[in-house]
Amino acid sequence: MGLRTFLAFDIDASAQRALAAAGRQLAPLAGKIRRVETGNLHVTLHFLGDLDAPVLADVCDVAADVAAGCDPFEFTLRGLNVMPSASSGSGRAGRRVRMVWGNVEDPTGQMASVHESLGRGLAGLNLRVENRRFRPHVTLMRIKFCPDAAPLRQAAEALADIEIATCTADEVTVYTSELTRDGPVHTPAARCPLGR
Repeated sequence: MGLRTFLAFDIDASAQRALAAAGRQLAPLAGKIRRVETGNLHVTLHFLGDLDAPVLADVCDVAADVAAGCDPFEFTLRGLNVMPSASSGSGRAGRRVRMVWGNVEDPTGQMASVHESLGRGLAGLNLRVENRRFRPHVTLMRIKFCPDAAPLRQAAEALADIEIATCTADEVTVYTSELTRDGPVHTPAARCPLGR
């Protein structure tokens, strides 16, 4: 069995705490949920699924090469969002909410650029990468059952414009993730500094 692998930008501990605190305002309205542990909050760049060790080593090399060609930059965590949005889909399935996330603003466009460069490198390893538009975010909770999504959506809309934290992206981290009864355990396989 392979190692469950993803690439991410970490956010610092104070930003993690601020984001978790904002998410706690919505938790009572979200029904049955599974929260992401505060220390696990991050911006996923690519999720790759299960990889064997030689491929994981190649992924770490790609991440290091891409990171070396990019300068550190800042991004902002601003507001919360309920997904899918009310306008997504139609009928009963379209109204069912699945997660709450913190929005990521990428004013320089550098996060999207890193995502695209990583995608090209990973495709060169014959790994499947998502083709849908990159929407950087930080997942706060996954919703198992919410009997009434309307109050949750309204509360999220009231928090849509709050500035939660400004963060510095200075390295791409390749993580392996082990699923346990107490939640996932993320272990860095490589930390790849930007700009060196």
